[in-house]
Amino acid sequence: MIVAFEPWFVKPWTEGAWLYRRDITTLFAMQTQEQVTTIEEIRNTIALNLKKFRSERGIAQEKLALIAGVDRTMVSKIERQLTNPSIETLLKLANVLDVRLSDLLS
Repeated sequence: MIVAFEPWFVKPWTEGAWLYRRDITTLFAMQTQEQVTTIEEIRNTIALNLKKFRSERGIAQEKLALIAGVDRTMVSKIERQLTNPSIETLLKLANVLDVRLSDLLS
């Protein structure tokens, strides 16, 4: 089935900047659902979740770091909200704790 959308020109000074009605609707929906989150809130969420999952499993910070293959001070810094861990680091920690990456972020 072919569905045609009528294009809307977005910026007259930009050649080829076309959006479709469906895209406009999606953009407006995203704007109304979007929540402003600060980096401090994200750090806090990650820190609390990491500490909670680690405590539930009875794993020390040093042991978690060793098994995950990250520096031992990294786990401490994450839990004290002093660093912005990479996705790779968070994924390693999540795998060792047997949780999804999204569980650390939510």
